Formats: sequence, C-alpha cells, structure tokens
Amino acid sequence: MDMPNPNTARKELLKLKKVIHPKSRKTQALAKQVNKVSAREKTKLVHHMKQNLLGEKLIWFRDNLEPGAAAYTPQLVVQLIDKYLKRFSDELEQIKLKHSVGNRGKSRQHASREDIIRLTVLRDEEEFATCGLGIVQLPSRFTQVFFLTLRLTTQVPDLLNPKQLQLLRSWSGELRYIQNLRLVRLHRRGLKELASKQPQGLATVEAEVPGEQEEGTGIRRTEEAEQRPVCPREGSKRSELS
Repeated sequence: MDMPNPNTARKELLKLKKVIHPKSRKTQALAKQVNKVSAREKTKLVHHMKQNLLGEKLIWFRDNLEPGAAAYTPQLVVQLIDKYLKRFSDELEQIKLKHSVGNRGKSRQHASREDIIRLTVLRDEEEFATCGLGIVQLPSRFTQVFFLTLRLTTQVPDLLNPKQLQLLRSWSGELRYIQNLRLVRLHRRGLKELASKQPQGLATVEAEVPGEQEEGTGIRRTEEAEQRPVCPREGSKRSELS
C-alpha cells in the first residue's frame, strides 16, 4: 500500500482539525499516517548518511593504497590502518596552533570539532586494538549527527584478498557499487600473528583457489581471504552456530 505524501497528509490533518473533533477516528488515522511517513523518511536519512560515511571511508582507503602492491600483506594492512588512524593529525595541529595565538587557548575555539575528532580517533584505536576495526568516518559538515553515527559502525575493505583489492582500485566512488566490495573487521593482534607466518613486503597475486562463489558479486573466495583475522566475538558466534 502506497503511503501518502507527508506534506499532503499534514494539510489534510490541519483541515480536519477545523471541521471535526481532533480525537475522532479519522483524525487519529491521518495522524498515524503522518507518523509512519515521518519514520520512513528518518530511516531513509539515516541509511543515506551511513552510505555516505562508508563511501568517504572507502575512498580514503582507495586513494591511499600502495601503487605497486598487487596484493596486501598483513604488515602493509597494519601500516595503512595506522595511517588512517592519524588522518586528523594535521587538522588537530592547526587547531592547536590557533589556540596558541594570543589568548584563544582559554576560549577553546573549535572545541566541538576538536572533541569529536579526539573521540573518533580514540574509538578507532580501541577497536583496532581489541575486537577489530569498524571505523566510522567523521562527518565533514554535520557534526551534530556524529553521535547518531556511532552506532552505525561499518567495516574496512578486505585488502588481504587480491580480487577485492583490484575491485577497490577500480571502484569509481559510486555508492551503488559498494555492495560489490567485501568488508571485514580486522584487529591488530590478528594481523600481527598472520604477518609472522607470511613474508614481508609487497605480495604478488596468487592463483585463485576454487571455492564458493559469492552471490551477486561474481567473485570466488580464495584461500588467502579465508585466513584473514576476524573479531574474536565473531569467531565464537560462528562456532556456536556450527
């Protein structure tokens, strides 16, 4: 059943208030429709906001990939994520410089932006050191919605998979193609353990191992992709399900 336009529903509700009792059944039915439409619009807004934040993060990873890397080793992934965790260093330095000019340090100019950046970095570092990095990109303009996005945690690209790395490099930045990218949750300890078992430096593309084809992407899972470090909680959940 198609829902009415929210503006039309509100106009009808205002008309009804002039001619009938505000607690009548028809008035309550229209008010219910308005609430449904408002809730749907809010859900769409949150979804679009989440997609935009995820898109900004994936673009950062794509633009900061090593040009000569055909495949990423765990050591290179750690280096790239460490660089990501320091992405606001220049901005924090500029804010600190402004505070040092005159008596601005007492008023804490740009205090809201600075606090949000520090909270974001602290949360990212904690996740990467514990249960795996699920990074939330800091909104570039609408800082008031930042705390809403804290629970919209997403994951990082599967850079250990050569096929996924190639897809990320060739990705145009359009949000509709994000579904073709496999996102995983990586943590520092698991990457270091995996790095101790593999050679360092730039890796070469390995032969694809026959396996289950992912639905909707046309990409087969490789043996290397199955070895990626996952969040301990995710592993416990899989063992319980099996």
